[in-house]
Amino acid sequence: MNHWLLAVLVWALLISGFAGLGDRPPHMVARLLLTCAIVWRWLWGSHTARFSQFVKGPVAVFHYFCAIFSGNKTKVTVGHNPAGGWMVMAMLMLLTCQVITGMHLGGIIDITIIAGSAVDKLAGVTHGVVACLLVFCIAVHLIAITVYQLKGLRLVRAMVTGRLDSSDISSNREPVFASNIKVIITLVVALGLVGLLILTIN
Repeated sequence: MNHWLLAVLVWALLISGFAGLGDRPPHMVARLLLTCAIVWRWLWGSHTARFSQFVKGPVAVFHYFCAIFSGNKTKVTVGHNPAGGWMVMAMLMLLTCQVITGMHLGGIIDITIIAGSAVDKLAGVTHGVVACLLVFCIAVHLIAITVYQLKGLRLVRAMVTGRLDSSDISSNREPVFASNIKVIITLVVALGLVGLLILTIN
């Protein structure tokens, strides 16, 4: 659910931002919603969505790419592969940077209180550069999904249902989903933290 919420909000913000509508209410509302969704994602995740489960070291990523380029069949497991894990972290960090600079530019928070007046001049440039980097990462993400689909790995359906077909994975381990209570608690905490941030850094 968080994945698709992030996807919709990011596309809405990119389209409105590049269209020069960054100071309009729809962009500003979507920015706040994205901030809550990102904080929620940092706090919450099912078993396979926890960072400890899919963020691997450089050696694991190197071996994964070596297996791909050598033509060897890579091991398919539930959750993100080593390269995908790094892409997730890159996009989350870019999005975090984007919402912080965006809220500063929109007058919702004042990051000069923490980082000093020099950051005020860099916020606009950073916001634009990160937006372009996000477009690049999204393109790579979509290309990777398309390649896997062509190879017969049904990732799109897995991202909707949360499950891969048993024939697609190398083990019978099923994903363990977080309980609805934990989802609600972390969502409330995320909303509270964003509200506290706005009240404090202003």
